[in-house]
Amino acid sequence: MLKLKKIIYIYIPFIFLFIILILLHYYWHAPNLDDLYFAKRFNTLFILNNSNFIMYRYTSWTSRSLIEFFLVILSYLPPVIWKLLDSLLFLIIAVLTPKIILSNFERLSIKKKFTYNIISSILLLIFIWNVFHDLGSAGYISTTLNYIWPFGFAVIHFYLIKKYIFKKVNMDLFKKTCIYSMMIFSLLFAINMEIMLVVVFGVYVFIFIYLQYKKIKIPKIMLYFYGIVILGFMNSLLCPGNHERYFSELKTWFPKYSTFSLFNKIDLATTTLFYNLITKFNPISYIFFAILGIYTFIISKKKKISYVGFIPIFLLTFFYFMLFIQFKPLINLFSYGFHQCLLYIYIYIA
Repeated sequence: MLKLKKIIYIYIPFIFLFIILILLHYYWHAPNLDDLYFAKRFNTLFILNNSNFIMYRYTSWTSRSLIEFFLVILSYLPPVIWKLLDSLLFLIIAVLTPKIILSNFERLSIKKKFTYNIISSILLLIFIWNVFHDLGSAGYISTTLNYIWPFGFAVIHFYLIKKYIFKKVNMDLFKKTCIYSMMIFSLLFAINMEIMLVVVFGVYVFIFIYLQYKKIKIPKIMLYFYGIVILGFMNSLLCPGNHERYFSELKTWFPKYSTFSLFNKIDLATTTLFYNLITKFNPISYIFFAILGIYTFIISKKKKISYVGFIPIFLLTFFYFMLFIQFKPLINLFSYGFHQCLLYIYIYIA
C-alpha cells in the first residue's frame, strides 16, 4: 500500500498533465483541412493495385508511407480515437524524457523524481502552447502525425534501447519479441519523417562515438537498427514522390530558388531561421529555454558541462538586447541576409 502511494505521488504531475491534454484535444476541431482529404481516401487504402492511395502518394508526393497509412485510418475513424492516442503520446514524451536524460533516474529519491516530472510536464505544456497555432495549420490529425508522432516514437525507441539493451535485462521469449517489435516499429515510424530521420541518424552516431570513447562494445542489435536508418535514407532519396514534391513546391512557392548559388541558399536558410527565432519575440519560447537551461544545470553531474544548457537563453538575451538598441549590422543580417550584414560592417569600419 505504501509503495502504491509513492508511485501515485511521483506520477501526480502526469495525471494533471493528462487531464489538461484531454481538455486541449476536446477543443481541437478534428478532422479538418487536410484531415478531410485523407479521410476520403480510406476506401482506397487496402486496394492492391495502382489505385492504392499509399502507392499513389509514394510515386507522386511523399515517402512518408507508414505515417500516411495511419493518418488515413485515424482521419476516417471517430475523432475521439485520435484525441485519446495523441494525448497519450504527448504524455509518453513527458514521462520518458527524464528517464532518458537522467542516467540514475530510477535511483533518485521520490521527491527528486516528483520535481523532475513537474519540470518535464511544464516544458511539454510550454512547447504545446508555443506551437498551438502551427498544430492546426494543416489539420490537427495531419500535423501531429507528421511531426509530433515521429518525435514521440523516437523518444520511445531510445528509451527502450536504454532500458533493455544497455542494461541487458533478462526477458522471456514473448516479452523479448514484444519489446524488439516495439523498437523496430517505433524506429520505422520515427525515420519515416525526413527531419527525424536525420536526427535519429545523428543520435546513433553520437551513441557509437560515445561507446567507442568509453571502450564499450556496441550491441549487435544497434548495428541492425543503424542499418534500418541507412535504409530510411535510401527510401527518402530514391522515392519518386519526394522529387516530384520538391520541384512542384519550388515552382509554386519559390521559382527563383533554383537560380541561387550554394552560398545564397545557406544564407537564406540561416537568415530565415534567426529571423523567426529572434526578431519575433516570444515570451513562451524565452521561458522554455530558461527552464531548459535550469533543468540541464540541475541534472548534470559535471557543472562545467551543465553551463552548455544556458547557451540558448544567453544567446537569445544577447540578440534581444542588440535589437533593442538598434544595432544595425544585426538588423541587416535578419532583414537582408549575411552578405548585406558584412557589407554594412565593412562600410561602418571603413
